[in-house]
Amino acid sequence: MTKWSKIGVMALMVGLIICGCGQSQAQSGGTKAVVIDLDKVAKEKQYDKLIAMQINAANRELLKRRASIAQELQHRLNAEKALIGPNANSEQLAELQRRIQAANRAMSEINAKVNQVAAQVRAKLIVDFRDKVKPLAEKAAKKHGATIVLVNGADVLWFEDALDISMEVAAELEAAKLPEEPKDDAATEGDAKKDATPAPAPAPAKK
Repeated sequence: MTKWSKIGVMALMVGLIICGCGQSQAQSGGTKAVVIDLDKVAKEKQYDKLIAMQINAANRELLKRRASIAQELQHRLNAEKALIGPNANSEQLAELQRRIQAANRAMSEINAKVNQVAAQVRAKLIVDFRDKVKPLAEKAAKKHGATIVLVNGADVLWFEDALDISMEVAAELEAAKLPEEPKDDAATEGDAKKDATPAPAPAPAKK
């Protein structure tokens, strides 16, 4: 074996030893995880109720806006019907029908938008709650010597009770401040749903 070959083999052996030491250190260091149940934390400090109330308030406002738009569309259809009168010809009746269909399409788009906005509001409220909990969860995790916090859910199959930091975090979390629940929720929602879609205009009377 030549001098350069010996040097190459020695370098390779040193490299393997260094790599092995690195792997051993990484394995011995490990990663400790703790688990938090956000639903449990939210319920303990009534954030579940607060979020539900905020979602309901947003839905009420969306339903009111939808009802207002529906009423405006219905008024326009009624005005169009009154304009053509009882002696409408086939062309006028066809135009009225097209306007009714356009109004229904508009309401379908509005309904989809209402659902989209409602989902966005709910998602934001949940993200805001997680952001409020995050620094407290980090603090509790470090007390346990953990380097990661897992959210308890379908992806977590099992964990020891000692790894659950939910109540520790809840103890540090400020209690939710619940506003007073409006008394006319049911009536408001019922009226909004009732007016959500413009009713088809009746066909004008013929001679």
